[in-house]
Amino acid sequence: MSSLIHKVEPYLITPNMPISIQVIGCGGTGSLLLSKLARLNISLLKSDHPGIDVIAIDGDYVTESNQGRQGFYPFDTGQNKAEILIARINRSFGFSWKAIPEFVTDTGSANVKFICVDSMETRRMFYEKITSKNLFWNDYHQAKPYYIIDCGNSYHQGQVVLYSKDKKTKSFIDLFGDAEIADEKAPSCSTFINLNEQSLFINDIISTYAVQMLYELLSEYELDYNGILFDFKSKNPIVKIPLSDEKNDVHRNDFSSYERS
Repeated sequence: MSSLIHKVEPYLITPNMPISIQVIGCGGTGSLLLSKLARLNISLLKSDHPGIDVIAIDGDYVTESNQGRQGFYPFDTGQNKAEILIARINRSFGFSWKAIPEFVTDTGSANVKFICVDSMETRRMFYEKITSKNLFWNDYHQAKPYYIIDCGNSYHQGQVVLYSKDKKTKSFIDLFGDAEIADEKAPSCSTFINLNEQSLFINDIISTYAVQMLYELLSEYELDYNGILFDFKSKNPIVKIPLSDEKNDVHRNDFSSYERS
């Protein structure tokens, strides 16, 4: 395992206002991730931290087929995914989080963006925006983009990758080139499918590791890995992607390149 350590952006150690978070996509992973972010926020607030301020973004509406794999209930059917999830969290915890019930390409800025969509094209767009030389933030840290946490899965594999604006941690594209983040030929997590075709709980694993990564950044102020890969069919299903100064042009299936955790 690499001995490199990524130190969290200094502002996120002692922020003077809630850390701004966007969750882009509120389906299989995003819907479950939001509930875990709520738990994280409660823990932060209890430790005299200003907490996190979350915006959920999704233009999709709940259907009957979303129940079971995604974080929705029968009475949610017909409602916008982002709006119903945020409304439930706000009622439960007294937060003032927000929802954008649209498919948007310009989501504005946030300290941390969780990307929970299937499209490689959409991911490329967000990576390009966070590294754009046209962005100028002065000292307004609540709007300054620091990290993208990229979540994806296929039938029985998945990954969570942390990308930093300063490129000290690498993006999925940096690590794996043009490999598909989520196989577009794989069945969608928003449809009824044979349980043998896609693990019922794969999105739980992805969302847990994604929030755990943010938790480590905010509590330990450092990470010694760039992300995680997992494969339910492997004898050693979880592997950590080491930090590296070099480009790792390795396909997700080549688990032998990484250390088992």
